[in-house]
Amino acid sequence: MRKTKRSLFLLSLISLVWACNTNTTSEYEDTLNSNDEAIKEYFSAQSIENAEPITLGLYKRVVYAAPTEGLSTEEKEKLKVNLNDRIAVYYTIKDLNGRIIGSHNASDGSPVVLRSNTSPGSVVPACIDNAFSGQNIGDSVVVYSAAAYAYNTIEWENNIISNMPVITEVKIVSKVDDSELLKLEDTAIKQYIQTKGWTDVENLMGGVRKITLKEGTGEIPKKGETVAFEYRGTLLGGAEFDSSLDDKGTESKEDDVQKPIVFKLGSGVIQGWNIAIETMHVGEEAVIIIPSSKAYGASGNRIGATFLPAGLRDYLMNKGELNTLPADAVLVFELKFKASREDALLLQ
Repeated sequence: MRKTKRSLFLLSLISLVWACNTNTTSEYEDTLNSNDEAIKEYFSAQSIENAEPITLGLYKRVVYAAPTEGLSTEEKEKLKVNLNDRIAVYYTIKDLNGRIIGSHNASDGSPVVLRSNTSPGSVVPACIDNAFSGQNIGDSVVVYSAAAYAYNTIEWENNIISNMPVITEVKIVSKVDDSELLKLEDTAIKQYIQTKGWTDVENLMGGVRKITLKEGTGEIPKKGETVAFEYRGTLLGGAEFDSSLDDKGTESKEDDVQKPIVFKLGSGVIQGWNIAIETMHVGEEAVIIIPSSKAYGASGNRIGATFLPAGLRDYLMNKGELNTLPADAVLVFELKFKASREDALLLQ
């Protein structure tokens, strides 16, 4: 699909990228030192003495270490969190006053899935990667971080204030392989469908779901034929990341023009589209829900940082300041099948 958003807001929350904002090096150092002092004052007030310093403004405390006594070397290795492991976690993020910014715990359902230590800025807040470093499955840790390793200068309504230090509590639940990820995503998709109240749902290949909103009267296309579609793409949370609207760069969408995307079936789009479109008639309108394995997966030019809490990503996307996707994202598309063959070419 085309990138049609007005801007691509590339956020990273590590000190190397801070220089890209308007702060001078001196301001950055002042904020970092101020945050570090605030964290130390918090330790003193809470009588915390076992937080390990990682660097200025960044500390880690192991709350619970999963027992490994009696395990073989091979069993211990399986428990270690390694580079690029897919990890299921529960988390709570709060400020130094104890106000919760966001959380996802056992009572909220299946754990959140992240990639560990993949690259700088791959998770927001970036400090969460420090929770994984050197840990085992089953461990619970707390990371205390300055803004440079958390949300930097981001402001989010009353939730996040620019340059604020944060506390991130993480319970490392399990490693997640491809089959387990598919199960977790399937559960999330079923919950989404139930929330929407859809009952007539087609289960297609690869876990793709299709809900027909309007029947089409034209032919079903064949692989290699040219097709034209209008579309809108969102995450399960509802935040839009792409659409066939041509953005004119205005503050409102009053001047936007609906222009279909034209392509050959079987190429040029994600797998989930091809799977669904092979079942659609010209004129049909449908919602399709695509597991990550049939969408963008964990890498590619559409993949950016994973944001915690997820509401922060939705907030930035709805403001038009972000249109990258988190790794392993389930996607939802509204599709309108406008034309095929020669008629589709006329819509280019």
